[in-house]
Amino acid sequence: ISSAASDVYKRQVERAGRISVQQGKRQVSKKVIEEIGYTYKQIGTIESPFPDRRGTPRQPSLVPAANGRIRFDKRIIQHEHFKELGQFSHVWVVFVFHNNTNTEKTSFAAKIKPPRLHGARVGCLSTRSPHRPNNIGLSVCEVIGVGEDFIELRCVDMVHGTPVLDGESTSLL
Repeated sequence: ISSAASDVYKRQVERAGRISVQQGKRQVSKKVIEEIGYTYKQIGTIESPFPDRRGTPRQPSLVPAANGRIRFDKRIIQHEHFKELGQFSHVWVVFVFHNNTNTEKTSFAAKIKPPRLHGARVGCLSTRSPHRPNNIGLSVCEVIGVGEDFIELRCVDMVHGTPVLDGESTSLL
């Protein structure tokens, strides 16, 4: 066997072994997810003018003067991860409704009465209610600027200290 053919064979064997290990890990991971669900790391925290969940607006467009920040955990997110966000008009923020009072519930009401619908009942997934099967929220905020470990935002509708899971840029202008 030539040296080149031997190298190709070694790469094929190594690749097959790596794929087999990855498939095994995927199967273990799948079983864990089936048993306990998904887990996510918090990448940052919201700094906002709203110290408490009571009185915090449920629509970012209702609070155009509410400025805040996403302060990133530098152990996970560095400036290189987000510096280009300053070139966009808005960011979608995926966050955790961490101040919910119904965390011990195993089931949730299908229909709720949002305050702006004057008593009309609608499905909880049709609203921005924090009381939902998964306590994950989504909010769009205007990007004001980017710092070394934060994004400066406008139209913040989250409580101070809210855990941030992710964000995605967009131009809504």
